[in-house]
Amino acid sequence: VYTRLIRWAAARGLVDEDTIAWHIYHDDPSITDHNKLRVMVGIPVTDPVVPSGPVGITEISGGKCAVCRFLLKRDEFAGAWRWMFSDWLVNSGYGWDNRESFERCHGERIINGSHFFDVDICIPVKVI
Repeated sequence: VYTRLIRWAAARGLVDEDTIAWHIYHDDPSITDHNKLRVMVGIPVTDPVVPSGPVGITEISGGKCAVCRFLLKRDEFAGAWRWMFSDWLVNSGYGWDNRESFERCHGERIINGSHFFDVDICIPVKVI
């Protein structure tokens, strides 16, 4: 899905080396069967864009989000999400606000020969 979006956006001049990809998760992979997971990928745009084919336009709900930046290996994403919800959130004084949770992907990094993804995990919060 990500590759199709980037190809579509590149053909329209909507991406460059600084483009941040967004991943919006509608399901929990520890609960939902892998073949039934609903995930959206996106890129931020500021000018009007005409959607076509499988590409559409969506707007992320506004409001307060907790954001934590991680350098993650491919197999560390689930643990980072689990930490945000199970450790940070329950001790933060905030509660989960029933809106989209998402990742902002800042790219990939090679550090000491190891491959990492530079991501913000963003979860909607409200004061409890």
